[in-house]
Amino acid sequence: MKKTISKLLVVLMLSLSSLASGIVAVAQEDIMTITREAGYKVDEKYRPKTSIMIDSQTGRVLWEDKADVQRYIASLTKLMTLYLGFEAMEAGKFSLDTKLQPSQNVMNISQIYSLSNNKMAPGVEYTIEDIIHLVLIPSSNAATVMLANLVSDDDAALFVNKMNDKAKELGMTNTIYYNATGAASSFFEGYYLPEGIDPNGDNMSTARDLSILAYNMLKKYPQILEFTKNPTYTVKPGTPYEETFESYLFALPGKTYAYEGFDGIKTGSSPSAAFGFVGTAKRQDTRFIEVILGVGDWTDQIGEEERHPFGNALLDLGFNGFEYKKVLDKGEQKINDQTIILESDFYTLVPKNQELTFKLDNNQLSLATDLPQVSDKIPNPTVAFQPAEKGKLFSKKAADKGDLKPTNDGSFFSKIDKYAVPALITLVGLIVIVLSRLQGKPKRGSRHSSQSGMGKITLITGLLITVVGLGYGVLIGLNIL
Repeated sequence: MKKTISKLLVVLMLSLSSLASGIVAVAQEDIMTITREAGYKVDEKYRPKTSIMIDSQTGRVLWEDKADVQRYIASLTKLMTLYLGFEAMEAGKFSLDTKLQPSQNVMNISQIYSLSNNKMAPGVEYTIEDIIHLVLIPSSNAATVMLANLVSDDDAALFVNKMNDKAKELGMTNTIYYNATGAASSFFEGYYLPEGIDPNGDNMSTARDLSILAYNMLKKYPQILEFTKNPTYTVKPGTPYEETFESYLFALPGKTYAYEGFDGIKTGSSPSAAFGFVGTAKRQDTRFIEVILGVGDWTDQIGEEERHPFGNALLDLGFNGFEYKKVLDKGEQKINDQTIILESDFYTLVPKNQELTFKLDNNQLSLATDLPQVSDKIPNPTVAFQPAEKGKLFSKKAADKGDLKPTNDGSFFSKIDKYAVPALITLVGLIVIVLSRLQGKPKRGSRHSSQSGMGKITLITGLLITVVGLGYGVLIGLNIL
């Protein structure tokens, strides 16, 4: 019998192990297979060179494929430029309503045919809101230089150094920037040249690093999605300088590969980078960030659209299998056979339709999961707790002062413990009442018992004890005692 039970336990452990590994195993499956199973017809020649998908709330990695391989990133560079732009606005250096006129250098840049741009006109004022749209939608290099120059007071080299410093600060360990735009500064015909920095330098990063940047961007500056959620944008409407641009994010509403909940954020493409994008989608409270790099070949412009089926398939993988939600309420909980008091509600990313387990460590509760964090600078979500016995050691006066918070425990056993003393007193009273009736029973052939006087005294005593017990219970129930 013992052997049979042991075998069953082994089988159960293996099954649970397989289930747990299955939560991570999505990262081991082939991206071509996943995309085809999602219903997309994709050619092998468009296979992404590297990719990753993370949860935007927790930073957990749901999928990765060669996520630490360095790639040229083209205009995905502009996400860091925008990050520093939002940071400068947060510091009060300028606002969305700040107006700029393009310098002669910027206007010259806008005329370079080989660079993505908008048409900058002399004397025309562009708000920072206009500039951000132009950086994100048509990926204007002229607008990007305008923003970088504003942040750095026209010191191009200083701005590039800021980009690299910020990358280190965020934990982007395999990223290097040579310019603010994604195009080597040697392509700018002398109109943009960070001093002392290699003019032929081609910015490089990884799928992981770009997901870290996007994670921090959406955490700190989620308003960027207001600039990326629409499939078109018109600058200077109703003026002679009006221009309308189509977004290159083909998963946006109304586009070729429209995906429910998709709302940003940036594409990048060049001969060295091929086609890639950083994207995000949200459904209810769950949001994922994905990075797809190195799709197709620059000479085949179909890759511009073909990068999105891979992204959509990964998003399906996420939304079908996981959700971000509240899993534990603030207050008393029994976790791992230990009663604890959570200081706040606990929200986290969880696999759907699977039993959850938790870890308790140093008065911090976390979800037990095999999904890794995208960076050691983004810790696994936790919530603080205290052991329940400590939480109950408070006086009414201290609780009224807010020193300690009492926990309401409505469990059956806690009620028994709470009312044990008054229940015992009441029970004694009832027993005394029963005894009084026995004492007062008349003898055979006699109209009155000689013990009837004693019986009345016992009866009154039993009633008094019973009243005391019931009253004691009522006072406890009203929290007076």
